[in-house]
Amino acid sequence: MKYYAKPLTKLISELSKLPGIGGKSAQRLAFHILSLSDEEAGALADAIKDAKSIIDAGADIVYGSHPHCLQPVEVYNGKLIMYSLGNWVFGGSTSPSDCDTAIIQVSVKRDLDGTVSYEGFDLIPCCVSSAIDAANNKEASYNDYCPTPYDKGSPEYERALSKLTGSFTGPDI
Repeated sequence: MKYYAKPLTKLISELSKLPGIGGKSAQRLAFHILSLSDEEAGALADAIKDAKSIIDAGADIVYGSHPHCLQPVEVYNGKLIMYSLGNWVFGGSTSPSDCDTAIIQVSVKRDLDGTVSYEGFDLIPCCVSSAIDAANNKEASYNDYCPTPYDKGSPEYERALSKLTGSFTGPDI
């Protein structure tokens, strides 16, 4: 890492601890955060502090989206948080940089009194396209917008699963 002032170095270090965020991405995020107005930076800090409060307030499942890359799934206080399932069926790109996505099969239970509760989930790592080989080889215009499960145990399956579990150590996307 380049030599930065101590507070900036600390910010980059903390950001690089986030799943799927490498050193370069952490630096880009840090410089972006520093470019925010005080109001925007405050809103970001509030959003970070409030993210888990959704569960604390009673939600059983939280689904986040938008970063266009597959991010970890977390169980917080026994409840499911999905930070991002990537591009799933995103019509904005014929060649998304991250071809991994997932199906999260959530089990819920409805009691006799009508209450519904979260029971658990299964992760099904997928490619955003049925053209899996073309996607993994980053061929031009590979995306046919037909998410397709990877073969269980394949390198692609394991890569996508590692993104979901937060253990991915590959390159920044």
